[in-house]
Amino acid sequence: MRYIRSELGENDNTATLSRVDFEDTLRTFCVRGNQFAALRPAQAIRTEYDGRDSFATVIRLEGQVKITKEWLQEIIETYQSSDDVFCGTFLGGVIFTGTSGVDNVEILPDAVQLLQSWGTVWTKILNVESAGNVLLPGPYLASGGYLFEIARLYDDTHSAFMCAIILRTP
Repeated sequence: MRYIRSELGENDNTATLSRVDFEDTLRTFCVRGNQFAALRPAQAIRTEYDGRDSFATVIRLEGQVKITKEWLQEIIETYQSSDDVFCGTFLGGVIFTGTSGVDNVEILPDAVQLLQSWGTVWTKILNVESAGNVLLPGPYLASGGYLFEIARLYDDTHSAFMCAIILRTP
């Protein structure tokens, strides 16, 4: 396995990583003093977005038809309080996922302004039912048109870890 290391600035929402074969690569990077790894492509879901490599956060719509500022704030506050991997840097792109009715989803202007204030450069609404895959909520690295799950890396200061990386499954 080849390792690629890239340091990102504290307020940088983009990843400048070397292009290599994704099949056998683990990409590691540092954000705000914490180490992370971008793992294999998540469910091989391909995304179309403009721009260079960036971080992205997946948010489940759960029947939401109108994305409001208040709803979005509540979701992100939940991520910040309950997910040790998530941080605001991963809001460079936002992918909203749902099953039925995603074609009618509207991001209200106050929610768009909030996303822009967080540094969000692009958004996508994805029908996971038609994609045939499950995309778990949380942070990803969008690179080469694919999404890579992000895991936080911890130092094993006590030589107690049994497995360095544990992949989540739906």
